[in-house]
Amino acid sequence: MRKYLRDCKRLFPVHGSCEREYLERLKSHIQEYAAEHENYNYDDLTAQFGTPAEVAADYYDTIDDDYLLKRINFKGHCRIFAIVLLSLSLIFTGYRAYMIHQIIEQDIIIIPAETIEYK
Repeated sequence: MRKYLRDCKRLFPVHGSCEREYLERLKSHIQEYAAEHENYNYDDLTAQFGTPAEVAADYYDTIDDDYLLKRINFKGHCRIFAIVLLSLSLIFTGYRAYMIHQIIEQDIIIIPAETIEYK
């Protein structure tokens, strides 16, 4: 059952509240089927509910296209934002490392060695 649900979940490009709700309903239907049929396997689940690809296709046939496009666009915008933020932080860190290196090179303090004699 876990493998079947995992395979179904992997085929969803976005995981919003609607997708989680759909997968929860599918899980409860599978649990009901498992209670009625004690010795079931993966093939029995695909025969009863369809292949994971069919399950995902059935869901997307019923879902609103605007919702799906909005979710996919949001996911893409989040990726772009994360990449830009990571790039800026790497540039800032590199700049700070360069400036620290320049300061260290210019301000090398040479301390004259003192000899201590014991009397």
